Amino acid sequence: IDINANYYSTQTDGEYKIIFTTLSEIPAFQKLGFKVSLTNAKVDRANFESGILTDRTPEVLRGDSSATYTLTAESAEAIAAKNAFAALEIFEAQVPTAENVIISEFYLIDAEEKTWTITLNVTFQAGPIVPVLSEKEQAVYDMIIALKKASSVSYYNEDGSMAQISDMLAPVNAAKTSYDALTDEEKAHVNANLEYYNYSLENMETLSTVLNTMDKAKGLIEIAYALKAVSADDILEYQFILDVYQAKKVEIDTTALSVNPVATLELETADAAVSSMKETLDTKLVSSDFEDKTYACGDQIDVIQSFNTHVYYKDYLTALNTQVEAVKKDIEDNFSGRAESKENLLNHLASYTDWIDSKRH
Repeated sequence: IDINANYYSTQTDGEYKIIFTTLSEIPAFQKLGFKVSLTNAKVDRANFESGILTDRTPEVLRGDSSATYTLTAESAEAIAAKNAFAALEIFEAQVPTAENVIISEFYLIDAEEKTWTITLNVTFQAGPIVPVLSEKEQAVYDMIIALKKASSVSYYNEDGSMAQISDMLAPVNAAKTSYDALTDEEKAHVNANLEYYNYSLENMETLSTVLNTMDKAKGLIEIAYALKAVSADDILEYQFILDVYQAKKVEIDTTALSVNPVATLELETADAAVSSMKETLDTKLVSSDFEDKTYACGDQIDVIQSFNTHVYYKDYLTALNTQVEAVKKDIEDNFSGRAESKENLLNHLASYTDWIDSKRH
């Protein structure tokens, strides 16, 4: 087990406080013990750090030049890496080193009451493991560690509603701006703390890329979300939006989402659902006559207005216009019924074109 021994000098010569910190996990134990022996130094105080004492009973026997630590747990539980677990204050001492501050007899008893002898790799270091942050640096550090994980951001809130990508991007952009405004020395201080406490500056950069990619593709998710309650009987009323979905999913590059399995799965699920609806639409169109197709264009006008706040609204208008023109040409080329019926259908389609033009300008 790797241990860091960080020592701090006082205003009195020969006085030091040593904090022992785990750099690797201490396995789950019911009892833990070790001894610290000093060469040419004396013990002033010795104790376990309070942060690891939940449901654990500490006992420290202090000698003139040694201290024996034991810690008994109510139930076996590990001490995670990078946790301060014990402290020692000494006087009449030289600068602490592995030669004059010796940790020995380190053992633990596990849940099966088996005793394990632990070999330690102890590193002595003056001052804190990482620099103490200034108020400005701390503020930036706090912003960065508060960010969501790039690997787990979702298009949906916990209640199943659509999440606002812009709301998730705002704190990322604020953190990036604040970090970029630091000096190189301040950045180094923040980076050291991030690394030590298992956070990552890389997460901020990756999260920014992931969210911006999700933002580009959010229209696809919005379409799937809006269409989930549409029945096969009503599918002709949604041809415009299904056509746009098929075109947009080809245009949008989502390769940056490979680091985020959550959003990737959400897009794949949405695509499967919408693709299934497109198959239903194509089947319906095969059995539809000229009147069905004409009046379906009119029905879509009623539907499309409910999507006027969608990111692809202008594309919806274009898709509907393309559909109207295709139906118009089909009627002009292939309609074999009464001339009055043909003219009536073409007049309907012309009115739909007028409506689309009025919304485009």
